[in-house]
Order: sequence, then structure tokens, then C-alpha cells
Amino acid sequence: MADISEPMMVVPLAVAEEMRLMREQIEALTEAVRPILQDAEWLSVNDAADKFKVNRNTINRWVQEDRFMAKGSGSSRRVKEKDRT
Repeated sequence: MADISEPMMVVPLAVAEEMRLMREQIEALTEAVRPILQDAEWLSVNDAADKFKVNRNTINRWVQEDRFMAKGSGSSRRVKEKDRT
């Protein structure tokens, strides 16, 4: 008799197909969310100012001083602290 390391369950084919479709949807959603999660370290200028307890003008100055990276402009501008390694 074969050794079964994982418990098995018998399900109707319709349920198995539904589970397969759900697994594909989860994989697609995971791929869609990945760029958002990678972008999470980019903050609005206001959020960065709050985080570092400084004025938003200070954040913009730090961008000019190359302490922060920036993308976008105006209210859509996002900043990220540069790695100091």
C-alpha cells in the first residue's frame, strides 16, 4: 500500500472545477496587487512630512538635495527615501 503524506479528499467534478477557477482568480489578483505593494514605500509629500515630522517644504528640499527620490508632480508627487547603504 502506498504511503500518503497528505490527506486526500474526494470532491465532485463541479466543485473541483470551481476551485480551479478560484485558484486562477487568486493568482491573477495576486499579480495585479504586486505592483501596488511594491509601490507602497512611495509616500505623498504630505505623508512623508508627517512621517518625518517636518514641513512639506523640507521634503521637497530633501528631494533637491538628493536625499529622497521623487516621481510625479503637484498633488500626485510621490517620494521615497534613498537607501543609505
